Amino acid sequence: MKALLGAQDAWEITHKGYESPQDETLLSQQERDALTKTKKKDQQALSPIHQCLDDSMFVKVANANTAKEAWEILQNSLQGVDKVKKVRLQVLRGKHARLSFPKEATSRATEPLQLVHTDVCGPIKPPSFGKSRYFLLFIDDYSRKTWVYFLKQKSEAFGAFKNFKALVEKESGFEIKSLRFDRGGEFTSNEFNDFCKANGIRRPLTVPRSPQQNGVVERKNRTILNMARSMLKAKNMPKEFWAEAVSCAVYLSNRSPTKNMDNVTPQQRTYSGVW
Repeated sequence: MKALLGAQDAWEITHKGYESPQDETLLSQQERDALTKTKKKDQQALSPIHQCLDDSMFVKVANANTAKEAWEILQNSLQGVDKVKKVRLQVLRGKHARLSFPKEATSRATEPLQLVHTDVCGPIKPPSFGKSRYFLLFIDDYSRKTWVYFLKQKSEAFGAFKNFKALVEKESGFEIKSLRFDRGGEFTSNEFNDFCKANGIRRPLTVPRSPQQNGVVERKNRTILNMARSMLKAKNMPKEFWAEAVSCAVYLSNRSPTKNMDNVTPQQRTYSGVW
């Protein structure tokens, strides 16, 4: 159960709880907003605790007002955290719909190349004029700048990553610290593993069948493909020009302001003196 709460970013408030003032009228508007947000997060943590319990255990925690209070009741009833972790997750296994993923990331990189998102998109038919059937995106979490590489085979992803690493580290003076990707075989080969270990690159893997955990690059794939299709359709161009259209879409995307970047373009964030 602790792992489940951790995956939902709910373990901290379950473990530590929060203090509710006796008189909320004495709080400033900012403090009231923060308290409301904390209470909402606590209720979100309390919900999966209720859903994980069978009827006999649910009765014991039904009157708990906070996630911490419910957790302490479980600890006392089952004599320790270890037994709480082993409570049968019967609802989650058969009767409960899959819990939704957070709509926004809980943290962001604070410097260039601290976290890079990547994914391979394809195969795309027909092949491009250069015989490419895939494209590979790299996205810097700090600036949200995107780089694209075109591949004939997925096995070329490792070589493309080495070229990307040499390019951006030489340009920026920073080093890639973490690489986030799905569990595709092109990223989990022994050769890739050894290279990342030798260069001190962390590789947080996503949960199987959970593309939401690599959502930054998954959404970018969809955006780039939609832009490329629109360009080809608008000019009635052959589909074999898809690689040129994707390259143009990435160029435009890097020079378009976005809300999560405070209306600053990725290109501006990259070359505004930070790199």
